Amino acid sequence: MKHTLLLFFLILACLCSGFSHADKHQDKLLCAITEVIDCGRLGECVLLLPEQANLPDFITIDLKSNKITGHDRDHSEEIRHEKTVDNNIILKGVSGNGRGWSLLISDDRATISGAAVGDEYTFSFFGACKPH
Repeated sequence: MKHTLLLFFLILACLCSGFSHADKHQDKLLCAITEVIDCGRLGECVLLLPEQANLPDFITIDLKSNKITGHDRDHSEEIRHEKTVDNNIILKGVSGNGRGWSLLISDDRATISGAAVGDEYTFSFFGACKPH
C-alpha cells in the first residue's frame, strides 16, 4: 500500500510539474484520474480505483475537437456542451451506455473534477492535468 501511495504522488508531481500560467489556454490536456467515489441510490459510497469504475487511468481532453479520449481503450466521448464560468471550463456529455456526465477543468487547467450519473448510482472523480 505504501508503494502504491508513493507511486500515486510521484505521478501527480510529474503531471503538475512544468505547468505554467502561460499554458492556461491549452486546447489539449492530458489528465490522470486519481480518485473515484461510487455512490448508490441509498447513499452508500465507496472509494474506487479508476479501473474498478470502468474509467481509464488517463484521459485526453481535446477542446478543439470536442472529444475526451481514454488512453487505455479505443473509446472517446463527445463534448456536447462547453461553458466557461469564472475561468473554469465546464463540459457536459452523454455516454453511449446511458450515463450523463459533467466535468469541470480548473481555471489554472491543473485539476479536473467530474461526475457520471446512471439510473441508480453516481461516480464522482477527481484528477490532475497537464498540457498535452
